[in-house]
Amino acid sequence: MPDSINLKTRYYSITELPVVMKVSDLQALFGISRSASYRLLHTPGFPVIRVGGMLRIPRDRLFDWMELQSLENTPNQN
Repeated sequence: MPDSINLKTRYYSITELPVVMKVSDLQALFGISRSASYRLLHTPGFPVIRVGGMLRIPRDRLFDWMELQSLENTPNQN
C-alpha cells in the first residue's frame, strides 16, 4: 500500500496532525467531503500554500484562521 494515502479518519489531538496537512487531513479533521474541502481551500483568507501542483494547509495557520472565524462570527455583547 502506498505511503502517500492517508487512511487515518480521526484525529484526537492537535499534535496528531501533521505540521503541513494534505486535503485528506482537512477532510478527516472537519468530517467533510473532498469537494467541500476544495471549496474551503479556495475561500479568500483560508491558509493554503501551493507546493508544485499540490495544495497544503499549514496546521498552525489553520488553527489561527479558525480562531479568527469564531471571533468574527461571535455577536457583540455591548
